Amino acid sequence: MAKGMGLNWHYEGEHHGVAAVYEEMRQAMHEVISGISWDRLVRESSVTYPCLTEDDPGEPTVFKDQFDMSLGVNAGDVITLSSRRGEVCLRVRRDDGTPQGAVFVPFAYYEAAANLLTNAALDPVGKIPEFKYCAIAVKAGGQLSEAVGFFQAPA
Repeated sequence: MAKGMGLNWHYEGEHHGVAAVYEEMRQAMHEVISGISWDRLVRESSVTYPCLTEDDPGEPTVFKDQFDMSLGVNAGDVITLSSRRGEVCLRVRRDDGTPQGAVFVPFAYYEAAANLLTNAALDPVGKIPEFKYCAIAVKAGGQLSEAVGFFQAPA
């Protein structure tokens, strides 16, 4: 990858320098993985951090004390998402597959009208709505919208 970017990086050793690259990462992340050497990873297959010494077994549960989240809210709480184009309030749903710093909102439901936050541009080739990425601000609280245009059958 470095060569493809025009960088003259050259690492010798096992797995084309993966061990050397990992050691650089370990030095930068010493506060949480200083006890996890490359040899230990090869030997044990995996070690969960934090792991601060070679004889530390590692923490079997990550985030056991707390999980830092979008503003001290819990699943089911209301949050407000706003962009330069609009604002929408919705309920939080925890999803461990969403990358840190990102929010996923489906666009197909009136309760979570993500299209209010993004632009209406079309993909120039497929002529379908482009991927909906935009910068947003997230804050706790807000007023959920009433269902507009949503049909409910009479009871």
